[in-house]
Amino acid sequence: MKISLAKVLSFFTCLLLSVFFVQAQTRKEWGYPEKYDLSSFTGKSSILDKDGYAITYGVARSIGVDHKSKYKHPIYKIPLTIRADKGAKAISPYNFIPGDPLGSIVYLEGATAVKLATYIHKDSLNDYRYSITENDTVVKAWDAKFTNIDFVTPKGADFPYHAYVSLVLSNIQNKKIVFKAYKLAKPYEVTTLILYNKPILLPKVEVMVTNPEFGSSKKLKGNDVFDLSKGPLVLSLKMRRTDLDFANKIVLKFTKGGKVYSSVIDLDREWSADNGDRQFILHSAEFKEPGQYEILLQANVRSFEDFKPISAVSVLKFTVPPPPLVFSVREIVLISLVIISGAGLVIFIIRRANKRKQRALSLKAETAKNELNSVRSQLNPHFVFNALSGIQNLMNNNSVEEANNYLGKFANLTRQILDERELITIEDEVKLLYDYLSMEQLRFPFSVEFNVDEEESFRYTEIPTMLLQPFVENAVKHGIASLKGEGKIVVTLVRERQNIVLMVKDKGKGFERAATAKGLGLKLSEKRIALLNENYKACPIELKIDSSAGTTVRITLINWLT
Repeated sequence: MKISLAKVLSFFTCLLLSVFFVQAQTRKEWGYPEKYDLSSFTGKSSILDKDGYAITYGVARSIGVDHKSKYKHPIYKIPLTIRADKGAKAISPYNFIPGDPLGSIVYLEGATAVKLATYIHKDSLNDYRYSITENDTVVKAWDAKFTNIDFVTPKGADFPYHAYVSLVLSNIQNKKIVFKAYKLAKPYEVTTLILYNKPILLPKVEVMVTNPEFGSSKKLKGNDVFDLSKGPLVLSLKMRRTDLDFANKIVLKFTKGGKVYSSVIDLDREWSADNGDRQFILHSAEFKEPGQYEILLQANVRSFEDFKPISAVSVLKFTVPPPPLVFSVREIVLISLVIISGAGLVIFIIRRANKRKQRALSLKAETAKNELNSVRSQLNPHFVFNALSGIQNLMNNNSVEEANNYLGKFANLTRQILDERELITIEDEVKLLYDYLSMEQLRFPFSVEFNVDEEESFRYTEIPTMLLQPFVENAVKHGIASLKGEGKIVVTLVRERQNIVLMVKDKGKGFERAATAKGLGLKLSEKRIALLNENYKACPIELKIDSSAGTTVRITLINWLT
């Protein structure tokens, strides 16, 4: 059979004209002319090609991975293309939905209609379904079939016998459109396309800071200072719920030495729901370096040609100062060893001095006074060893700052107890008791109340040194140490006619005299008062201990003010 060249040329000419006519007719039926007038456009457009025709974008072609599968099987998106109408000003087509390997987001500006298209084998059209939701509330289609076939590819095409099906979505001004498509045989592999044709608005973010160690929290407003030396902190960022909050990201900016470092925190794994809002936790390990920090909220939108995303919003600015200079555990151990050695040497010297005085005394009064000094020298090391035991407990608990403060207060008290003076003014005795209780408060949480007569002549009256201190120490150790912050000690030094009353009261569990008979401090204190009464027979000292409700120790210096 012979075919002339003229017939062949005529056939191909008709074929080309028919294809051109179909394309032109399709453009005309869809609502815009064959070609745009480019005179009103300046620069490169993301909507039109160089000839003025609308650009078609493939927005769902990549392969995802099924993370729920043991073997991480690949999952495939249903291929989708999108083309905006003449009203669109810009487009950002290549954005992904966080946490959804089959999800894509297309951002549009000013579009009134779009055309979605896909190609499916013509024999499998009935195996696919799609749904369309408008503004997350209005269902436009649900489990619908693809019916609008534009054409079917011929046998010799790259994808033979595939139907090119399309959907025209109109009236989409200021709307969010969610398109979902899936195959009936694999309903869990859902291809999602979000068309966001609205202004992008970043949600409001509220920031709270929490100290996990103490359970305290407060709302932040910016330009705060976080002292991490007092314990770790947790920042809680609560973001108001919006229709696109999942597509945002947190940027942590760090400035130090004039250099700026930025890190992006993915929110698809970090956000958690909180009464409809979204909450993000940022631990202090993320900002432990000293310097200036800023937390920014930014829309996770790719810049694409003439589509420019909105700028990031500053959520919080804060400063992390350098940690304070503190002693290490090793340094505290060395200091403690030096203090212990020094205290031992001091105690040895005191005892040797007392022995020399005892050999020089011959009279009964001098012997009684010598015994009194001996009792006091035993009370001093008793106090020293108790204090050193407190320091050791703080070091064992790694309470470095508290141990430092304890050592400082202990040094001041050591100078007082090593003083050879037998008498001390009431004002100095109050200062000594105050320093001692402040030192013990570093070990045990409790409250203290001082009631002291304010009369100047009374405050400068001299009394035996550290007469009340052993009983205050006993109140801390046996009265309130086990109450975990609920204990209270009341110290009273007042005038009653010609007498001076020294009193310490604790709201602890109290103690029985028989149960504490073995206590060295109580024995030595009673012996010391007995010896003082031998030296001050005209002004005796009376001791009373009441343990009926808590413990109250009352020392009365009779006729001490005559």
